Amino acid sequence: MLRHLILLAALASPAAAQDMSAADCDALVTKLRDVVSSLPVTFGGGGVDQGQCVLQQVGYKSERPGGPQWQADSVAIRGASPAGPFAETGLLTSLSIDIGGLTIAPDFPDPMPAHLAGVPPYLRGIDASVGLNWDSTDQSLSVSRLLVDFPGEDKLDLTARMINVDASSPGSAMVGLASFLVTDAEIKITSRGLFATLVTAALGPNAAADDAARKAAINGAQKDATSVISQLPGTTFSLGSKSALRTLVADLPDPVGTLRIKLQSDAGIGPASLMRYALNGAPATMEDLQPLFDGLKVDVAWPRALGQ
Repeated sequence: MLRHLILLAALASPAAAQDMSAADCDALVTKLRDVVSSLPVTFGGGGVDQGQCVLQQVGYKSERPGGPQWQADSVAIRGASPAGPFAETGLLTSLSIDIGGLTIAPDFPDPMPAHLAGVPPYLRGIDASVGLNWDSTDQSLSVSRLLVDFPGEDKLDLTARMINVDASSPGSAMVGLASFLVTDAEIKITSRGLFATLVTAALGPNAAADDAARKAAINGAQKDATSVISQLPGTTFSLGSKSALRTLVADLPDPVGTLRIKLQSDAGIGPASLMRYALNGAPATMEDLQPLFDGLKVDVAWPRALGQ
């Protein structure tokens, strides 16, 4: 479902997004039903609320037995087109999306293993907001906001700029999903328990069998990660960035603070950059990853929370 929401947002400019009328909302609901007709996606009829077209109970359920499920209480869309109302043009050249009450149900085993018991609460009642801005002059797409607000104080905040994005038509936007390149991005992840939960889940059931096994798994993961950090090219990662990464790894499994990562690449990184690995297999050494690092600058900061 999110993939198709992002595709719809490819012509977005949240700063210019305007109120939608009841006619616009009806037309948008009809369009959405056509888009997802062949997908396991459901949603209630939309209605206008304070200028937004609000869809209720938007859901996705994998057709694979035991597969993941997504459910949002509401998805609110606001947008407009310089050519005229959506009801007349069928186009949205400006758009913002707010998702409320998102619940994610991954493919958890049944019954739930004890070490995964803390994961579900972080995947319920999530709020998210997406805003995009497409510039037809230089064919760039700016992510003005991608905010994911987890329960409690945990959140993810991302901004980015992509080039090689032609969003002048749905067909061109589909091509852009394969050809885009990220030139700038900034990611902030605030963790007050989120990392601890996800790291524990990633360790697997064997590591959670007892404290000794869990500690051994964490120690092993820390050593492996520290080894990788030491091999990262200095042309891409400064000494300060490597130091921040080592501190973060040392704080596992329960780092508390806000991780900040900034990426800049003149050439850009995108699906085409990863194609060689899809064809030749996963990289086995740091040298295999070197093409990704060429011209890339990454700054990492990990200021611990007070008292840690």
